[in-house]
Amino acid sequence: MKKIISLSSVILFLAILMVSWGCCNSAKSQNHNDVTIQLQAVIKEDGKKHLKLSDSNGNIATDHLVSVVSRGGTITWNLKSSSKITSIERIYSPEKEKEIFVGDAQRQGNSNVFKLKVPDNVTSGALEKYNIIFIHKDGSKVEIDPYIRIED
Repeated sequence: MKKIISLSSVILFLAILMVSWGCCNSAKSQNHNDVTIQLQAVIKEDGKKHLKLSDSNGNIATDHLVSVVSRGGTITWNLKSSSKITSIERIYSPEKEKEIFVGDAQRQGNSNVFKLKVPDNVTSGALEKYNIIFIHKDGSKVEIDPYIRIED
């Protein structure tokens, strides 16, 4: 009887160990290949228009979100429901030395969805500022400058 209880305890311990090891490894190897960034206009106490950004990696920020994506991945920008944005006009990098935004993000048809394919040869750890120009629901044009970072 003691051998059965002892063997059961060992099997239970191994099962718990394997489950916890699997959970930890899957969290560490989170895949950032494709990232979706959602946009929403907000007005702060100063009365100025800002951009609330949230990405599929779980990051949320106002104006200055740093999103992480892998080399060769695709970045998609779209509007949240009730975004207070009439349209996205342009998503581009103003940098002279462009490593991630070798061209502007491309509008998908007539929608407010933009996509950018990250080059396969971007240096790991590269960080690039980019601009989003959008039209607020009141008709004003707003420009915000978040960041994209490349990780393996």
